[in-house]
Amino acid sequence: MSTRCQIGFYDNPEEETPVNDVFIYRHSDGYPEGVITEIKPFLEFFKKKRGWHPAYCSARLLQYLCNGYDKELKDNPNDFTGVIGYGIDNVIHGDIEYLYKITPDSIIIEEVRYDYTLDEHNMEIIKTIDY
Repeated sequence: MSTRCQIGFYDNPEEETPVNDVFIYRHSDGYPEGVITEIKPFLEFFKKKRGWHPAYCSARLLQYLCNGYDKELKDNPNDFTGVIGYGIDNVIHGDIEYLYKITPDSIIIEEVRYDYTLDEHNMEIIKTIDY
């Protein structure tokens, strides 16, 4: 089964809802070791060039991630682009394992468990990485 995750942008780490009310959804390879390796260099670059601007940063991060995903598919001439690698949503999915909270200065990684009997998410911060 795929390791799904979502990425949201938050002005304040204690907020429950992201700044622009949307999450980037990643269908697979959502483990911190891979996600952080991909997004941290982008966030450092964007912050240096543009500063903290969640609307632009989230859009450009999604483009950056999709470009990388699509590049992997170029070996197959029948694939124009990936169709399930990334998406946009306004709720936290019940099947994600990680939530990445992007703040002005850090990436907060939360492990997510969904309790189907209570219909609620239980999240625990496992690591915070400054950028």
